Amino acid sequence: MSDRKVVKVNNEKIAELLKDNKKKIKTYFLSLNHPPDIKKFLSCIDKEFLIFWFRLIKKIEIRSEVFSSLEKELRVFLIKHLESLEVAFLINYLESDDAVNVVREISLKKQVGILDKISEKKRKQVYKLIGFPHDVAGGIMQVELASVKYNDTVSIAVDKVRNFVDKEVEILAVWVVDRYNRLLGSVALVDLLLHKARTRIGILMERQVISVNPLVDQEKVVQIFQKYNLITLPVIDHNNVLLGRIVIDDIIDVLSEETDEDTMHMAGTSIQEIKSYQSILYTVKIRFPWLAFALLYSLISAFLLKFFEPILEKGLFFFILLPVITAMAGNIGTQSATVLIRSFAQGKFFIYNLSNLILKEIIVGAIVGSTYGVLTGLIAVFAFANGNYYVGLCIFLAMTIAMSIAAAMGILAPSILRILKFDPAIASGPFVTTLNDITGILVFMVIAKLFIIRIF
Repeated sequence: MSDRKVVKVNNEKIAELLKDNKKKIKTYFLSLNHPPDIKKFLSCIDKEFLIFWFRLIKKIEIRSEVFSSLEKELRVFLIKHLESLEVAFLINYLESDDAVNVVREISLKKQVGILDKISEKKRKQVYKLIGFPHDVAGGIMQVELASVKYNDTVSIAVDKVRNFVDKEVEILAVWVVDRYNRLLGSVALVDLLLHKARTRIGILMERQVISVNPLVDQEKVVQIFQKYNLITLPVIDHNNVLLGRIVIDDIIDVLSEETDEDTMHMAGTSIQEIKSYQSILYTVKIRFPWLAFALLYSLISAFLLKFFEPILEKGLFFFILLPVITAMAGNIGTQSATVLIRSFAQGKFFIYNLSNLILKEIIVGAIVGSTYGVLTGLIAVFAFANGNYYVGLCIFLAMTIAMSIAAAMGILAPSILRILKFDPAIASGPFVTTLNDITGILVFMVIAKLFIIRIF
């Protein structure tokens, strides 16, 4: 791959060329040798021309890599319109985990015909992996790996590594197994280079190997990679039999996917909206439930304002200052929830620490709330209340209490969702924001009612 010519590619360049003559576009496309650049080009063109341009990719290795890296919507379109033999040919060149992902996207009607046309070796790999859910260790592992027996020599291990390299399969470690394929340890590639060919593998191997069960959630797998600074991880069954390996490239993809998913949930939507951005009805279907919750909480806020209408009628400054209280409460609640959710994702926080963290957030909320409460209260006294210091005291207490409660709710809400087996990222979007709006209104109105005799 080092001899590939580097061609600068960007969306503006592609857009400019697509308006130009066909010969120039074709010349430009054929000059692209790096799969990410080809993927970017194919992502910018109209779907009706996708088959034409895709078939122009000469090298099957590059074509299969581009195929597996495309957005799901475009890949499904190709699967639907390419011949079964073409799809099978592409699958043969994919690594086992990518091959399974593609097979999952093929309709059952077409799946049988395609699986019959792929190589027997690849078909066995697919059947071995397709039974695992896509979001567990077994769903992201590869079966391509270099393994040697305990009594094998360095020369045998080197030959196995070379064999995989010739097939363009990246080997990051050599696994040591017994005659029943049970994992015993691992050998780093550098150790194979530093020792003589006749050296026994058993002498070199590292016995303390971190491994994972195939049904472990992919988020947990990411945490293991981060905790132990791994580049590859073996997957074993309950009998310690070596099933496959997970490599760092797949972990980066999972991490990106999980981050995108959390971000979309925080906004009250779903990662599927990005993957199906052209479907109006699908987007409506995803957003509708979240906005329904937001509407429900907003209506509760409206009824609360109606209930406290006699207080609001007594002074315009209540209307002016109420959004300040609710906004500050909503902001600190979202901050607390966001920090906790990222801690959950990275394995840095556990439920048994909940009481300590809630207490910490209450104190943080009280300190920040009281500080800004003093500032806002002074502004309110001189700008809106004609020097009535009771208004300032009312604002100070309301902001301090509301922000303390909101900070605690930012921790409590996602924790409860996690205990109930829901995605805690949901709690940091409209859920926490609107809930803290209600809290802010209640706190401010109750305190205002207590001080109303002094204020007027």
